[in-house]
Amino acid sequence: GFGRFGQFIAKKFVEHSNIVGPTPDSNSGLETKPNTGVGVVGKVVAISRTDYSDVASRMGVKFLPYGDMERFICEEDLDVIVLAGSILSFE
Repeated sequence: GFGRFGQFIAKKFVEHSNIVGPTPDSNSGLETKPNTGVGVVGKVVAISRTDYSDVASRMGVKFLPYGDMERFICEEDLDVIVLAGSILSFE
């Protein structure tokens, strides 16, 4: 989901989406590029039952409605999928 915790995680992924990978000439071993928007270096895609499209847009996150699960899984070419759910949902 894209509730409070999902938004927190997405924000961190967006902040760090400019980290590309190891380079031999960098001190930290990681090359960084300016984060100029979703899809340039990395992308963050969220899906939720509640419509968070406005919140996602302001964060630089692509939002898909819950009914678009097949597109989310099959067409977005994602390397990592993080599942975030409310603790109360597990009761």
